[in-house]
Amino acid sequence: MEFPFLPRLSTLILIGTKVSWSSIWFLLRKANTLAEIHLSLNNFSTIDTSYLKSFPEDTPQQVQCGSLSSDSGHGSSNEEEDGVHFHHLKRLMFDGNPVTSWDEVAKLGITFDSDELLSS
Repeated sequence: MEFPFLPRLSTLILIGTKVSWSSIWFLLRKANTLAEIHLSLNNFSTIDTSYLKSFPEDTPQQVQCGSLSSDSGHGSSNEEEDGVHFHHLKRLMFDGNPVTSWDEVAKLGITFDSDELLSS
């Protein structure tokens, strides 16, 4: 049995659930109209985008494959990772996670490139 798409889901609240990044990416791919996600208090210190490299062929049109490039702030980097951009997501709540690196925060900005609000 295949997990269905969730076309009517507009807000997903996962506060303090200790959800994995692979589960988040999976749900975002299935909820291609999701406008708001709450990921606060999940003890995220890094943003694991490795799952995004292997997105299946049935990825919805609103979720576009592209590239994530990382720049450590020490000059430009030529290292690029395959990535996915969730253009439909407008608000990300990320408070209370122990992210200490701007490189990690930048991954959120690249992946959620249409985000209008990042609460951290």
